[in-house]
Amino acid sequence: MGIVLRDIDLNEVRRILLIKPSSIGDVVHTLPTLAALRKRFPDRYITWVVEREAAGIVQGHPDVDQILVSGRKGWQRALKDPRNATKAVQELLAFVRELRAGSYDLAIDLQGLFKSAILTLLSGARYRVGFAPVREMAHRALTHSVPYPHALHAVERYLSLARCLGADGDPHAFFIATSLEDETRVRRFLSQSGISTDEPKVVLHSSARWGTKLWEEERFGRLGDLLAEKLGARILLTGSEADGPITARIAASMRHRALNLAGKLTLKGLVALLKQTSLLVTVDSGPMHIAAALGTPLVALFGPTDPRWTGPYGPNCTVLQKTIPCRPCLKRRCQIAEERLCMRSIDVEEVLEAALFRYGQHLGGSDDG
Repeated sequence: MGIVLRDIDLNEVRRILLIKPSSIGDVVHTLPTLAALRKRFPDRYITWVVEREAAGIVQGHPDVDQILVSGRKGWQRALKDPRNATKAVQELLAFVRELRAGSYDLAIDLQGLFKSAILTLLSGARYRVGFAPVREMAHRALTHSVPYPHALHAVERYLSLARCLGADGDPHAFFIATSLEDETRVRRFLSQSGISTDEPKVVLHSSARWGTKLWEEERFGRLGDLLAEKLGARILLTGSEADGPITARIAASMRHRALNLAGKLTLKGLVALLKQTSLLVTVDSGPMHIAAALGTPLVALFGPTDPRWTGPYGPNCTVLQKTIPCRPCLKRRCQIAEERLCMRSIDVEEVLEAALFRYGQHLGGSDDG
């Protein structure tokens, strides 16, 4: 293994700052890098900067000493409201003081955006490492950089930067902590909803932040009925509180009863649920990445994004996608007249076939596919 960044004296590095303040999926993809850094630096102090929405992925991880939670999105909203602006400024300044107080020797920017570049600079770290070139000129904040490996999946991309620091590891070294209390609470909630522990549970996750990633609600409803009939499974619908109207419409369209969990689970609760799930069918989403990391069988429907770079990373995953000239477009809004053709071209029957196969592989103990 070649160490590219030879002019960094790793013997001087006692405190490491890992900067990945991003979405749930991005944070999940960084977990093997955290494990690799801990393996290489077993006695160093490692802090991870993460945004509030994804903090539950890192909380309780044995390889991180400290988590710095950024409330960036909330601060941005609050600063626009005179009633909340003062409190937001106070929280932001407290966060910056805590960041500066870390006295970090090495900051690793895996995000490569302006928001992470600011954190990298504010850390005051002697060594500031990341990829270059990247968007928003974020690499200008670095003291040491390596070429951005465009062809690699995100998991492998982040690990490639760790290798430049002499840290290597297993790309499947995912760990997401849940407490006994988290898991018991989910079991109790399901039991109170009439779902027993030994019943097969299929989770349908229909929501995503990009409208271009969505699959038709009516198709999710039909799929849920078919899976309930063919597997004797209980159907669970997940999403945020804002997704409640969508999941409610899906549930209402079904002949079989579905349990609508939108807005009813914390992030830790969602992880605990996916640990107990027989199968997940999902669009490109945070729960998809969590399930892949946990080894939960899943079928993922892809449209505007490319699974080669940001797809589910695990052995029990099936990805369905269509060869459409305009994809992957990586756009939040569709640019063609036949809107979301990439997603609408995926029909219920092929999703059902993939789901039955993946479920059967799980029961048979195979992880091929």
